[in-house]
Amino acid sequence: MIPLTLLIVTMYTLFVAIAEARRAPRHHSLWMCIHHQEGAWDDDGAPYYGGLQMSWWFMRTYGKNLLRIKGTADRWTPLEQMTVAQNAYQREGFSRRWLYHQWPKSAPPCSHHAV
Repeated sequence: MIPLTLLIVTMYTLFVAIAEARRAPRHHSLWMCIHHQEGAWDDDGAPYYGGLQMSWWFMRTYGKNLLRIKGTADRWTPLEQMTVAQNAYQREGFSRRWLYHQWPKSAPPCSHHAV
């Protein structure tokens, strides 16, 4: 018989994982692939910030509210960074040309996740 505490912890962990998966951006695997070739989520090394290495132009253009409220992308949560990237990608018509322009080295090998 499984101890009640272990059962509760397991159910809670499963619940949290399901909730996170529901909030994940549509192209989550694309953003994670790009992130693994870019910087740490809290990378504050100018001129690019965060795990997706967002420039000032990118943050001002696509993440204006977060930039105003929280500062540069290195202060945003990973989910916020991916959501801004997802919204930008959608706003640009899911263009691979745009994607390759934003992340010229990391997007091409990750493009199979952009489907």
